[in-house]
Amino acid sequence: GWIVSPRVSAGYRYLRRNAVFLTLSHGFSPPSLAETLTSEGQINPEIQPERSWNLEMGFRGSLNNNRFFYDLNVYSMQVRDLLVAERVGEDAWVGRNAGESLHRGVEVEIHWVAMQNFSAGFFQWKELSLRTNFTWNHFYFKDFVDLEDDFSGNKIPGVPDRVFFTQLYNELGGGLYFTAGYRWVGDMAMNDANTRHTEPYHLTDVSLGYKNDSFNRWNMDVFFRVNNLFNEKYASMILVNAPSFGSTPPRYYYPGLPVNYTLGVRMGIR
Repeated sequence: GWIVSPRVSAGYRYLRRNAVFLTLSHGFSPPSLAETLTSEGQINPEIQPERSWNLEMGFRGSLNNNRFFYDLNVYSMQVRDLLVAERVGEDAWVGRNAGESLHRGVEVEIHWVAMQNFSAGFFQWKELSLRTNFTWNHFYFKDFVDLEDDFSGNKIPGVPDRVFFTQLYNELGGGLYFTAGYRWVGDMAMNDANTRHTEPYHLTDVSLGYKNDSFNRWNMDVFFRVNNLFNEKYASMILVNAPSFGSTPPRYYYPGLPVNYTLGVRMGIR
């Protein structure tokens, strides 16, 4: 049938390059072809698209001659007929609607250029900047009953509750640059019952490179990067509601890469 999805948005600009905004919108997501099929390969006429109302507000803008940028978003999204995957066999899944869920969160991003085109005698500093973002997620089931199991009020699995990232960028006038990035990921539920959770983990990446754009129309970037500098042991991906077969325990974790190195060259034409 017909689905009407309105969207209303308003904004107000202040201090020239800054603004506050508010958005109320409706959205929907139809099931994929695989989600519409039963375990026998027939179309399931009972499957419904996800529908949601989303309320979002925030502030964004720049200060100090565009050297300080900020973006703050607060949102709340209520989803009806949430589409989830239900296991009906050892390697068989079907789509089903699972009541209602509520997704609330805060997203913050800051980009600060501390120095730009600074020189003192023979010393030149092209850019020294810091980029930081933080995400807080509070996603949970409002109404989700699976056969005799009531998961209402539980966290939605597979979503970390907090994610923090910051990166320092330092480029000298001669083209030499250095970056250092740090990411922290909080714990997340691994099943609908919330009886298992991952451990938080943190990753550090560094890189050293050299840029040169003086080769006629060519740009060149030579870099050396070290990922997971401190060899953190972590799960880069998890399988939500992982099953067990016979005496084999469920495999929730898929390990991330250990410390690894990259040496590369980028070439481009201006």
